[in-house]
Amino acid sequence: MQAKLLEGNQIAEKLKVELHDHVEQILSETGIRPRLRAIQVGEDAASVLYLKSQKSVADQVGAGHETVLLNASAREEDLMEEIEGANSS
Repeated sequence: MQAKLLEGNQIAEKLKVELHDHVEQILSETGIRPRLRAIQVGEDAASVLYLKSQKSVADQVGAGHETVLLNASAREEDLMEEIEGANSS
């Protein structure tokens, strides 16, 4: 079997267009703009970079993005409370 080169950037751009269309459809049908809420525990540099990338893609597809920052010393209960609050809003 011959190897096939995947064009990752082209695939990603196609997916972003499809996702943008889906976001706009949801907005037009419900009046609600979909959003991504990320919960970061602590301030790991790699996580900060990843969250910036998430926000950039969310902006590109027309979705909202929100980052909630919890201290590195946050307890599991604090995190679960934040998740439950996000899921109920």
